[in-house]
Amino acid sequence: MDDLNVVLFEDDLWQGFYPLTLTRPLWDLRVGMLTLFEKWRALVSDERLYVHTPRETVLQVFLEQVRGARAFPSEGRELPESLVLVNARWLPPEPEELRLLLAHLRVGEGWSRKGRVVLAHLALEQAHEVFQQQGHLDLEEAPDNFRVMEHPGHLFHWHTEEFLLDDIRRELPRGIHGRILGTPYIMGDAVYIGPASEIHPSVVIDSREGPVYIGEHVLIEGNVFIRGPVFVGAHSRIKAGTRLYEGVSLGPVSRVAGELSMTVFQGYSNKQHEGFLGHTLVGEWVNFGAHTTGSNLKHTYSEVRLRHHGQVIPTGERFFGALIGDHTKIGIQSMLRTGAVLGVNVSFFGGGFCPPWIPSFVWGGPEEGYTEYRLDRALDVAAVVMERRSRVLRPSHKRLLREVFEEEASARRAWLREHG
Repeated sequence: MDDLNVVLFEDDLWQGFYPLTLTRPLWDLRVGMLTLFEKWRALVSDERLYVHTPRETVLQVFLEQVRGARAFPSEGRELPESLVLVNARWLPPEPEELRLLLAHLRVGEGWSRKGRVVLAHLALEQAHEVFQQQGHLDLEEAPDNFRVMEHPGHLFHWHTEEFLLDDIRRELPRGIHGRILGTPYIMGDAVYIGPASEIHPSVVIDSREGPVYIGEHVLIEGNVFIRGPVFVGAHSRIKAGTRLYEGVSLGPVSRVAGELSMTVFQGYSNKQHEGFLGHTLVGEWVNFGAHTTGSNLKHTYSEVRLRHHGQVIPTGERFFGALIGDHTKIGIQSMLRTGAVLGVNVSFFGGGFCPPWIPSFVWGGPEEGYTEYRLDRALDVAAVVMERRSRVLRPSHKRLLREVFEEEASARRAWLREHG
């Protein structure tokens, strides 16, 4: 594996993970503790790992945010004779299993799922053809044990399993390296508390069913209950009395209170008040007003289906909360329906149930009505919000949000005619 050049690429099914992939490549989605890119980075050296997507602005934003990440092809580097193409929708197996797969994979061989490459070792010219065809190439059908995500439901289907595999991939340490105030109650030994983190009195951490990993510079306030597997990223804050149940994965600089279960924050998002979120996928720079609560189970206990852009999308899951895009703000006392989908830069307020789908750049609520969220105002708010977390709204990020605004314009106008 050390002498192979690996390209993590997006195929044309990235749109199936709307709205999270409007503003990030597929490989930047978080499943388990890590993003898909971080999983592969733990398996392949930076010198051998590349990424590829035809979405130029999305790629530029990612490369600016992730130090050491490189696009293929990279300027100034000699092109190799062959490449190992890895579909970003494929969750990598355990390290030893991956080494065995690659060791026996000759040039021209590989596997596909429904006509799209999953894993293949290809000559350079053929690899370029796959990129031009957005991942399409007929190869031997991938075995059933290849975990290839096809829709947002799969982000939860393998979520808990990925916690345990991430623990193996990263060879995560154990032990308490932060500051403990008072006496926490810790059950199980699969606990890591990072340097400069602080744990206040009466915190309960239960790692008997899965690891609890708390990054560096994290503040856990008093009377917090955590039942693993749970991941809390660096520079996050868990407010007093919060309950984090299995499957919660919080990216860096998250602020959380209330009750969460099987919920993923990409990072830099706030839920600082009471309210429940379960089986919910949250982008970056999202804010939840006080007592916002989401449903993750229908009264009929039937499969949850997502509805947006005139499509009905099965999730294959009985439990599914909401999908919430970057920079969206949800007002106090809001209620999120089972399977709700909120796009990028939505501002929903006024309390009550939100619609099943709100497209990107919509402003309003059930009482006031809805209108288009002006792009200039949305960018101004995004800049202020990011500055509060010592981040800058770069020109590339502004360009990306403009592109999303324009891409969603037709769907937004149609939606506003119905709901405005």
